[in-house]
Amino acid sequence: MIIILVLVVFLAVCVTCLKMAEPFGAQETFGFIGTAICLLWLFIVCISIPIEQLNRGAEIVRIKELQKSINKARTGTRMIETAAIQTEIAKANQWIAEQKYYNKTIFDLWIPDEVECMKAVE
Repeated sequence: MIIILVLVVFLAVCVTCLKMAEPFGAQETFGFIGTAICLLWLFIVCISIPIEQLNRGAEIVRIKELQKSINKARTGTRMIETAAIQTEIAKANQWIAEQKYYNKTIFDLWIPDEVECMKAVE
């Protein structure tokens, strides 16, 4: 949210410079270039939020299914399967920890709130 607010404020400053500038002056050039850059970044941010939410939502579903698979696989005693499961558990737990960290930063819009409720895979 902070990123979007900063871009909107910068856009307002650039548009103000554009409106108050003398024709073909340095202030007009700054206003035009700044407005174009800011609009481009706002567009990119607005497009990336739903895409990232979707990707992370898919990863959450994958981890939930992994937990179900682990519960089923633990009934067996094969050592190779156990090693493979431990590797997947480590990757899943690492992903959960990273997402919980980023959910507390300025990138929280890109992370679904469901991540905070997730527990480490055991």
